[in-house]
Amino acid sequence: MGDTGRVSESVIPSLVYSSVCSSTIEVRNLGDRPVDGSVEPHRESGALVPLVDKPGMAFRLSPGQETKFSFRIPESTDTAWVAVRERIPSSGLSPVLSVIGTTDCLNGRELRSAIREVAHASPNPWFDGEIGGMTGARLVVVNVAETMATVTGCYSSGALVGNPNIPGQASLAPLCTHHFREQIPPFGSRQFPVERGANTHFSLRTAGRAIALQMLRLLDAGTQLYQVDTSISFGEGSK
Repeated sequence: MGDTGRVSESVIPSLVYSSVCSSTIEVRNLGDRPVDGSVEPHRESGALVPLVDKPGMAFRLSPGQETKFSFRIPESTDTAWVAVRERIPSSGLSPVLSVIGTTDCLNGRELRSAIREVAHASPNPWFDGEIGGMTGARLVVVNVAETMATVTGCYSSGALVGNPNIPGQASLAPLCTHHFREQIPPFGSRQFPVERGANTHFSLRTAGRAIALQMLRLLDAGTQLYQVDTSISFGEGSK
């Protein structure tokens, strides 16, 4: 059998559009060969949205060439997202596309900008941690798959409980002061605040074939502009 190559996918979550904010995606070919790819932008609901001044989603970049994309989203949103896919013609070649997003917001006459970093999807990722110093932070969940995903979350104040009715359960679990369970449609996106009431701990579990997680921290209260917290790590698979 011949080498059919593969596809590399980069996810950029949390694109903001409003009367004072807009977002763009920059894609650059860092390699020495032409690259074929596609840009697939989505609303929070998972619905596709069109590109500005471009008739379709496919693109081709020569070595060293770069291009920018913006999207036609008339409503205010901070949960739009985009998948950038690079077609790699041979298994012996590596991805060469650089992908980065930028959100720009006006606060009076001052322009504030925040970088949108690439997130990569995995099966059933999770977050579990103390939230000290994370005032106003949000956890972003993007369902990159064409099947339904489920998220469950737990806000707690540090108390732990065990269940003696479950044989073999030795570990303790947080006692949730608030618990939620929500389904995310195919290609849908959601944001969950890490704070609720006086909680000190937040955990979130996902069940889905391809889900991307990203933590956002408030950058500018005047425009409610958030930036990606790259110091946060997430678990993968079942915990």
